[in-house]
Amino acid sequence: MKGIVLSGGSGTRLYPMTRAANKQLLPVYNKPMVYYPLSTLMLAGCREILLVVNPADEEAYRRLFGDGRQWGLEISYAVQPKPGGIAEVFLVGRDFIGHDRVGLILGDNLFYGNTLPAIAERGAHGSGAVIYAYWVSDPSSYGVVEFDAGDRPIAIVEKPKQPRSNWAVTGSKAASRWRSSAAAMPGSTPARRRACCAPRSSSKRSRIARACRSAAPRRSPGARAISMMQAWRG
Repeated sequence: MKGIVLSGGSGTRLYPMTRAANKQLLPVYNKPMVYYPLSTLMLAGCREILLVVNPADEEAYRRLFGDGRQWGLEISYAVQPKPGGIAEVFLVGRDFIGHDRVGLILGDNLFYGNTLPAIAERGAHGSGAVIYAYWVSDPSSYGVVEFDAGDRPIAIVEKPKQPRSNWAVTGSKAASRWRSSAAAMPGSTPARRRACCAPRSSSKRSRIARACRSAAPRRSPGARAISMMQAWRG
C-alpha cells in the first residue's frame, strides 16, 4: 500500500507560531509533529509516501525528509495551492496513486497504542475503503459515522446537531481502486462492516484500540476500523 500525508493548511489557530513554520513541522516532544503520522503509515507497511504540502513549505519538507531513503522510504512531494479538503488530495496525488491501494493520514493526527501496528496493517491489507473512527462523548463537534438498523455505515455527517452515533471520524483512511476523475465522500450506499476495534475501557481516550477483529459492534469507548465496501470504488 502507498501512503499519503496531508501536511497543508495554514494553522491559523496556532498563530503567531505558524506564521513562520508549518504546523506539522512544530515539535511534539522530541520530533516534528509530522513524524508521528508518517510512522503510522510505516507501521501499515507503506514505503512509498507522498507528502502533500503548501507551496511555501515544500522546501522545508524537502530539507527535513529528502527522498526518504535514510529510512528505507521513497518520499515524493505534491503541492496543494490552497486548502481544498481531503477529497481534493486524492486528485492532487492521482498520478502517485495510480491503481494501487492507498492510505491517507492527516499530518497533525497522532495515533498511539500497543495494538496500533495490527490495526494499521489490517487497513492496509483490506479491500474496499476503510475509515478509522473513535468513540467520543461530544459527537456534535466532529464528523460522525451514521449507521443503519443493521449497524452498517451509510454516511458521514459533519458536526450533526442530532448525532446518530458517537463514532467520530479520524484523520486516517485507506482505500483501493480510487477514481481519479472524482473524489466524493461515501454516500448512502450501505456497506458491510469488516472490523470492529472497541476496547471496553474505563478511559475514553486511553489508547487507540485493543484488537482488530470481525465482531459484533460495541458502543463502547475506543477505536474502530470500518470498511466501506462500496465507497470510492471504480
